[in-house]
Amino acid sequence: WRVVTNHNHSLLGRIWIMWNPVEVQFTVGDISQQAIHGKLVMQGAVINVPVVSKSMRDLGECIKKCEVEDLRQIGLFYSWSNKRTGAGAVAKKIDRVMGNWGWFKVYGQVQALFLPPGISDHSPCILQFRKPSFTGSRPFKYLNVWASHPSFLEVVKQVWAQPVVASPLDAIGMKLRLLKRALKEFHSTHFKDLETECTRLRLLIETQQALLDVNPANAEARNQEKKLMEEYYEASRKEEIYFKQKARINWLKLGDSNSKYFHKVVRVRQARNSIVKIQKSDGEWTQSQQEVGEESVQFFSDLLRGQIRRSGMQLKNFGVRITGDQKEAMGMEVSRKEIEEALWSQNLDKAPGPDGYNGRFFKDAWSIVGDEVILAIKSFFMTDSLPRGTNSTILCLIPKVASPSSLKDFRPIACCNFLYKTIS
Repeated sequence: WRVVTNHNHSLLGRIWIMWNPVEVQFTVGDISQQAIHGKLVMQGAVINVPVVSKSMRDLGECIKKCEVEDLRQIGLFYSWSNKRTGAGAVAKKIDRVMGNWGWFKVYGQVQALFLPPGISDHSPCILQFRKPSFTGSRPFKYLNVWASHPSFLEVVKQVWAQPVVASPLDAIGMKLRLLKRALKEFHSTHFKDLETECTRLRLLIETQQALLDVNPANAEARNQEKKLMEEYYEASRKEEIYFKQKARINWLKLGDSNSKYFHKVVRVRQARNSIVKIQKSDGEWTQSQQEVGEESVQFFSDLLRGQIRRSGMQLKNFGVRITGDQKEAMGMEVSRKEIEEALWSQNLDKAPGPDGYNGRFFKDAWSIVGDEVILAIKSFFMTDSLPRGTNSTILCLIPKVASPSSLKDFRPIACCNFLYKTIS
């Protein structure tokens, strides 16, 4: 087998293409941080390659200008076929259900179900409306925008100063749990209306501008307009930080008035990643969140319990791979510099683990929590003891295909606590 990756173009590269040269020929065209382009040729088989005509390019431009996106789709992927076999067989995804930002705001739980075509050459599509199934309180997650408030560090400092009798790693965990309550109150006081503050200020600005239109020399209205504009710019900046974090967009810079774009990405992302309906192992569909959860646990438990294929490789055949000096260096005490390099080399905005704190929190509050974090990580390497809960992990299911139907169409990803990832 042959392999091509994008690791030379991105330290975080995760794209791997593997192929058997006996079966197929793959010619690499271009490799970037986001994609690998190439040409695939397979003997004795037909590979569908999208052909982009002028009319399709025009349609693409129209869709882009209208700012519409595909709704979350389940069921069959190809919605049309010419019912032929062999080299003349053609199957395409030409039937779509799309919505704009307003649609996703109001009908975020809607999905399009594409059914088998039957005697037709097109698949029938059913729009399924459903009320949000989640009604409980959401788990705590650190918001990057909190650090923009002048009293943020004071809140952290007050909690961190509380005496805790425990091992260094246990003490960090206990203080982080205490800090959650303080940060929730902090959010309710200063950021409760974050998503609506810009709209409120914009309406007030328009009111002042209407007064100035009647009397342009009104100094009081002019000063009030200036004050409201300053408040609006600050609220807009905070809103942008907030939605950028929720949108999980890493390649776009802040400060370019991207708030509308982030709003849209968040809504579309939430709609596509939600699991509203799933096909169980017996072929039946279910919308019950309890059954979806039980089916997920059973499916991935069976998958992970599957028989492991052993290669029979003998390590003794490889001989000595490290020198004595290297072995001695591996047993040396971990330095503060090494720990900080491990901390800040990670993507600080990655989704947090069960404790709710991403790497950005530790960066924002490093002047307060830094010394204890360093001590806690050093203590692990000195005592070889990891407190219970430090390595707790959240498993999230991410769609692997555009139209996921069953659990085999999802891949589980592990969201670990930031300190545990640093130790690892």
